[in-house]
Amino acid sequence: MNTYEVEIQETLARIVTVEAVSADEAVRKVTAAYKAGEIVLDSEDYIDTEFDPYLSIETTKLIKPFNKC
Repeated sequence: MNTYEVEIQETLARIVTVEAVSADEAVRKVTAAYKAGEIVLDSEDYIDTEFDPYLSIETTKLIKPFNKC
């Protein structure tokens, strides 16, 4: 039996309303609030989950290249 690594990737998203003079300023304000821990995404913000085989450099060496005939 082989051993495989599988990557689990969850997507969380939230729309945040903020007052600002420009879209750039709004993004800066929300980014600062997020980095300061004032905005924390949680299970209420869940969007999607993906499962994919994880291919590290070592793993890709084991995969034979596709040869066109």
